[in-house]
Amino acid sequence: MAPTVDSVKELSDLIAEKALPAALKDMEEVTNMARANGGEEYSEENLEKLQPWDTTFWTERLKESKFDLKEEELRPYFALPAVLDGMFGLVERIFGIEVKAADGEAEVWHPD
Repeated sequence: MAPTVDSVKELSDLIAEKALPAALKDMEEVTNMARANGGEEYSEENLEKLQPWDTTFWTERLKESKFDLKEEELRPYFALPAVLDGMFGLVERIFGIEVKAADGEAEVWHPD
């Protein structure tokens, strides 16, 4: 637990100070990709900045062109059961919390 509110604010400010320039640079790169490949609707005259719903699409296109890798190609390496096992193992190792399936022992909102 954080010792004081001021220490939380100080950490938050430090993270923002370090991360914001990199985030702005990344966003500029994504925007340039959209302007170069998105046609007239993404020109500077028609669109001042990318809309939130466009950023995911153009970020993926940028990653594909930069790293020659499609997200779908990674899917076999991150199957849900393996990811959950790894995440729960990490939680147990770091925090000493063992996560177990409730399997009918707890009330659920939906049968799935």
